[in-house]
Amino acid sequence: MIVFSNAKINLGLRVKEKRPDKYHNIETIFYPLPLFDIIEFFESDHDEIIESGFSTNCHYADNLIFKTLVLFRKHADIPFFRIHLHKQIPVGAGLGGGSGNAAATMLFLNSYLSLGFDSVSLTNFALALGSDVPFFLHNRPSKAYGRGEILEFLDFSLKGYWIFVVFTGLFVSTGAAFNQIQEKKAKPNWQNLSNYCFDSVNDFEGYIFKQYPEIEHIKNNLLLAGADVAALSGSGSSVFGIFNQKPKVSIIENCYFCRLFFISF
Repeated sequence: MIVFSNAKINLGLRVKEKRPDKYHNIETIFYPLPLFDIIEFFESDHDEIIESGFSTNCHYADNLIFKTLVLFRKHADIPFFRIHLHKQIPVGAGLGGGSGNAAATMLFLNSYLSLGFDSVSLTNFALALGSDVPFFLHNRPSKAYGRGEILEFLDFSLKGYWIFVVFTGLFVSTGAAFNQIQEKKAKPNWQNLSNYCFDSVNDFEGYIFKQYPEIEHIKNNLLLAGADVAALSGSGSSVFGIFNQKPKVSIIENCYFCRLFFISF
């Protein structure tokens, strides 16, 4: 059985107050991106994850796919699987690759094994795996609140636009980024989404651009190339630019991963 798990970008990200559980409340817009990891499942006599493409740089027990299997086995009879994960979404890029893998695995198990978990149960499982995972259960443009699990689906599309994503390969610690930014009380301006008037500010940019000026340089280059909007995605370290026509940008110096997407959905 083969499943596909996609990436996402954040159209703005505001970090709010710290919660009693040590997480921060956030406000963001998640937008699905047509960039996919490929996961193939085979029933087996033991669990095994075989990787190709981009390396996850983690032990198999720390992979969110394996953690999903472990979590589901606490609630249902789950067989062992040999899993081939072909990574086309770079790791540590703020594109949600690992979270998407977890959600795709959850949906596969629930369907393939006829487990019957409802949306509430799946959301609770997803949140136990990571703050971005609930979004990937639905893969619809969404305003997100709380840790990212409170979703408000949007009637909003970037169809007909071009999105250019650039990842330098620099690793940014999400925990360190959260510890360094200042909490923002102002509400983001998410009016007139169809005309691009969302708040594209990402609160992580101040800290991350100070630590890694080359990432800020990429954002500025995208704007110079004609992007209507350019911003950091998530806590980084990828940057995206949104263009209303195909950009002439083709190569960015020292780019670990560069990809241009035409949004057709």
